[in-house]
Amino acid sequence: MSFEFVIEDSRKYVLPNDNKYRFATKNINNKILFHKSFIEDAKNKTLNYIADEVIGKGGASVVYKGINKDTKEEVIIKELKTTNLNKLIREVNILKLCRGIPNVIKLLDFFKNEDSYYLVFPYYNCMATRTVFYNFTLVELKIFMIKFLQTLDNLHGRGIIHRDLKPGNLLIKSCKDFVIIDFGISDFYVPFRKFCNKIGTRNFKAPEQLLQLKGFDYRIDIWAAGIMFAEIFFRKYPFWKPEEDEVMLENMYRMHGTRKFKQFLDKMEIKEKYDFMKEEVKPIDWDTYFNREEDEFRTNNEERELCIDLLKKMLELDPNKRLSASECLRHPFFRKK
Repeated sequence: MSFEFVIEDSRKYVLPNDNKYRFATKNINNKILFHKSFIEDAKNKTLNYIADEVIGKGGASVVYKGINKDTKEEVIIKELKTTNLNKLIREVNILKLCRGIPNVIKLLDFFKNEDSYYLVFPYYNCMATRTVFYNFTLVELKIFMIKFLQTLDNLHGRGIIHRDLKPGNLLIKSCKDFVIIDFGISDFYVPFRKFCNKIGTRNFKAPEQLLQLKGFDYRIDIWAAGIMFAEIFFRKYPFWKPEEDEVMLENMYRMHGTRKFKQFLDKMEIKEKYDFMKEEVKPIDWDTYFNREEDEFRTNNEERELCIDLLKKMLELDPNKRLSASECLRHPFFRKK
């Protein structure tokens, strides 16, 4: 497991304010974090599963619905064709460290067959995520966000950044019953570590990723969670379309306004001047994001203001000012009955 450090340019790195997050990986036993013995063990396992049908495909994976031959239980089998054992080791280690965290998919088994490795998870029969999202009441939105942020707090407290939070990586039955899936590009946070900004889903990427900053931390997950939160609250599908990076940055520019966006670029020592910055704009009126005149979330003035305040703090341009998961959970939006 190799890390890359470029500490001489430390001003372009994001460091968690809370030591609970900053030094989380130091509290994890290295034998648990980096051990490779299960790779060899996986080759010698008896195959107890039958793959019935393909239910999904990714860049380097195929997902099957299957069955455990012994217990007859339905399972999900994720096939990985990879020569990058470090990436595989990281994903399995992360899933093992996540055991016991509510609302994270549970790894049941791991085995190798011929040239492929396989991860086995419980089968989770549910509707399309956005179908559930757009039927949330205000109370259900709060319940979901509390449980979701608690899960992120647990992940970040173990030193784990998911790195690809989005509706497609949630399996959900209700505001209380859901799991976060797909830890294939998740990683461990280490201060001053250089991360790759090219992976992830564009319309859920934080500004520090789109601007190609060398270092980021857990708060990219908070940004992605904020985009999901905004999508549910405004019932806007999707909140921002997955356009090219510069279009995504223009969306952020128009949300926050010229002055704040320029201040952020200056702080991060970004010299590039984008064409969209030729037009001076003020911060957007967040109510314009509503798609409908009459909406429970729109018409409840006090709740709306609290929700928009939390959204602004989750979608803060400057990651050093963006709330952590534990800070989000203390926001008055969740205390208002």
